[in-house]
Amino acid sequence: ARDKDKEMNGLITYNITSGNDKGLFALNSKTGVLTLAQPLDFEEKQQHELRVSATDGGWISKTSHVSVTVHVTDVNDNSPVFDPDEFFPVVQENVPSGTTVLKMNATDHDSGANAVMAYVIQSSDSDLFVIDPNTGTITTQGFLDYEAKQVYHLTVKAFNVPDEERCSFANVNIQLKGANEYVPRFVSKQYYFEISEAAPKGTVVGEVFASDRDQGDDGVVYYLIFGKSRKKGFSINKKTGQIYVTGALDREKEEKISLKVLAKNAGSIHGADIDEVFVNITILDANDP
Repeated sequence: ARDKDKEMNGLITYNITSGNDKGLFALNSKTGVLTLAQPLDFEEKQQHELRVSATDGGWISKTSHVSVTVHVTDVNDNSPVFDPDEFFPVVQENVPSGTTVLKMNATDHDSGANAVMAYVIQSSDSDLFVIDPNTGTITTQGFLDYEAKQVYHLTVKAFNVPDEERCSFANVNIQLKGANEYVPRFVSKQYYFEISEAAPKGTVVGEVFASDRDQGDDGVVYYLIFGKSRKKGFSINKKTGQIYVTGALDREKEEKISLKVLAKNAGSIHGADIDEVFVNITILDANDP
């Protein structure tokens, strides 16, 4: 400001009268030089409106006011951020290549070009997954086999372009969900056991075994005696395959007993999703009087 008066009457004092509530600016009262008292944050406020007064030193002072607009320009002072930074998606095995697993979404508080970001898989224990650098969408590539591997771990990086040092990371733990691909199979198609006709109830005759190549619940095998075989005086432990006596045995009435045993997965029986075996039991004489 200028004042044509001389000496004290022409001495000007400057003050910020409004718009500086947070004390972001400092004004030299003698020179009128406006400086920053604190850093400015573009993400918080892009423009500041100040009101500045100039007052002379006269006995009856005179004051003039001017409006000062400070425009804040953005700099890349924020990194992309994942929230949360840990993900646990579930994917069915055998899905087609290109199936979407997860869409990553990092945020950047900067604006414009300073907020442009890209995504990359920084590290992985498999090459069966890829990420779109622009959208952050993770998809499958190749064949996912639950029996070979159930969990995959990826580290995804989100970074500014081209300032790659502004970045953050997220862990992606991909859990495969198994499909019931296989049916139980007995290790033998015929079993032969012997038991005394005097054996009490609960006596174990023998054990059958079937395996299932599926993992998890789909690979659990259950056993049952099927059809008329259930009335032969024997039962089977549905989980272990142990066959045991449940009724009176009489060699004179029936010397050889054949049981039809099924191996199945949980749930109801559907078509050919079972295996069966014949268990041949010879009843031994107990020297009845």
